[in-house]
Amino acid sequence: MSLDGAPVAPPEFQIYNSYVIDPQYARYFTIAWTSTLAAFTVLNAPNLVQSARRRRLPSYKGLWEDFYGYQPVQPVEEERKTTYLRPRQGAVTRCNGHDAS
Repeated sequence: MSLDGAPVAPPEFQIYNSYVIDPQYARYFTIAWTSTLAAFTVLNAPNLVQSARRRRLPSYKGLWEDFYGYQPVQPVEEERKTTYLRPRQGAVTRCNGHDAS
């Protein structure tokens, strides 16, 4: 047995060192999402320019309504026929625990 220094654990038993591994993947991840965003921006640029020429840029905000042309619907005046329901005979007295007969 050699006493050349501190013992070193085999690679399969070594603890994950996030200070060494994570910055590498952080760079890859940052490059991936920024290049994806750039690709979609470049692909959408002709539509954006065309919309700007037609003065249709507000449509990029999503769905919206024009409230200036809104007119509320007026209720229709109708004569309603009023009907009343006739209560059943003895319904109230039976509910109170008394017999109607």
